[in-house]
Amino acid sequence: MIDLVPTAGLCNRMRTIDAALTLAERLQRPLRIHWMPNKDAQCRFSDLFQPIPGVRVVEGMRRASRLAVRFGKRHELMERVGKLTSTTYYNWDENQRLEHDAAALTPIARRRHTHIISYWRFLDRPDKFTAFKPLPALQQRIDEATASFDSHTIGVHIRRSDNEKAIATSPTHLFEQAMQQAIDADGATRFYLATDSQETKALMRARFGDRIMTSEDHAERTSVAGMEHALVELYTLARTSRLFGSFFSSYSRTAAEIGRIEEVTIKL
Repeated sequence: MIDLVPTAGLCNRMRTIDAALTLAERLQRPLRIHWMPNKDAQCRFSDLFQPIPGVRVVEGMRRASRLAVRFGKRHELMERVGKLTSTTYYNWDENQRLEHDAAALTPIARRRHTHIISYWRFLDRPDKFTAFKPLPALQQRIDEATASFDSHTIGVHIRRSDNEKAIATSPTHLFEQAMQQAIDADGATRFYLATDSQETKALMRARFGDRIMTSEDHAERTSVAGMEHALVELYTLARTSRLFGSFFSSYSRTAAEIGRIEEVTIKL
């Protein structure tokens, strides 16, 4: 068995689940995902996605996983426990070791059970994120939001709120410059803007007028409705022709990877 506890926000969880799917396929082992609603993603997996065939999703954590989360940083202790239980434990602060062992497979395969706590893509996957299927009601919202998209539609993801690195390294004025350059190159250019800042939405509308498409919903992690909105915007961005993304944002990268589109990180 492979037990996975994906941590952090939505896209961090998606990418580590994607990696775990690859690991399970290579080892021919069942995968069990422990999805814990918290301040980073206040929803259940089943609030957003259809079931992944062959994968069991536990909404919450079993006691063994809770203990692994609690004591995961005590690596020597976890190694001793692992020898007794034939389990290899990986905590979120050991992503480099996990990535190395997953690539080699042998250190993981030598024990019956693997327990992973991570937010990291520790194994690559050629068909990234294809295992994830939004719920039909959310897919309908995505389809409606993207009905007017064409090859002139560019996605823009401006991360604000709590991401200090994105705020400092990807300032709003650089997005404005990139967007104006896109318009100068193609007069038919329009933008789908996803941002967690209502002030930024107002600013971009004042600057670019009806070239801006955006949602009136508020982006937030602390409610199911907010997480549904985050998923809809993620897949909406993925349907644009290319993406202007924020620095140090897994959301920008994930949208580009889902849509197989170019992501241009706007940064100083």
